[in-house]
Amino acid sequence: MPRTILSLCLLLWVWPGIGRAGPVDDGLEAYKRGDHGAASALWRPLAEKGNASAEFYLGLLYRNGQGVPRNEAEANAWLRKSADQGYPPAQYFVAVLTKQPTEAFDWYKKAAEQDYAAAQFRVGEIYDFGVLAPRDRAESLRLWRMAAERGYGPAISRMGMLYVTGDLPTDKVQAFKWLTLALMQPDSNFGELSRPAVTMLRNSVGQSMTPEQIAEAQQEAKDWQPTPEAWVEKWRTR
Repeated sequence: MPRTILSLCLLLWVWPGIGRAGPVDDGLEAYKRGDHGAASALWRPLAEKGNASAEFYLGLLYRNGQGVPRNEAEANAWLRKSADQGYPPAQYFVAVLTKQPTEAFDWYKKAAEQDYAAAQFRVGEIYDFGVLAPRDRAESLRLWRMAAERGYGPAISRMGMLYVTGDLPTDKVQAFKWLTLALMQPDSNFGELSRPAVTMLRNSVGQSMTPEQIAEAQQEAKDWQPTPEAWVEKWRTR
């Protein structure tokens, strides 16, 4: 994963929903305002005491050289400590960073099983490719839907595509809804297709829909709310 993506993940994947008062969240607030040194000072004592989320955040600081000297070995050590304790974001990033495909798949699965949406999407792709595991299209579709329902941008746009291509039963209302939801995502949570490509695809679907169908799809998109990822509540009090 590119270094720039790793440096953003604190805010894009982990920031939403943890909701704890205390030094961990204080560190996140410091990171958000660009005070990486303060974030490091808040997280290090917790990480040294075995706090899995603090271990994860400190590892990313070392990975990106934010508030601490860049040190990949130190970063990987903290990330793996966190992953070994079962912290889903750490499990996901250990999977991203490892050079062993089989090990990566194992870490992705562990994070996906804890309802980590990005990992669900990745495991779905692995089952679809059929490289590290037997091809299982039904499992891919199940995992992609779970990730989309949890608000993971790449999965949201994927759902729209699947309803268009017929991989899911053709449903123009659902296709238009998911593609509309994809276009509502910020660039940081967008999928594999470019925004213009998703726009063109949605417009193409809309050309064969009645005004009533379009209104229905737009209303469903307006009313839609993501399902909270279960791991967030599980780790809230840790």
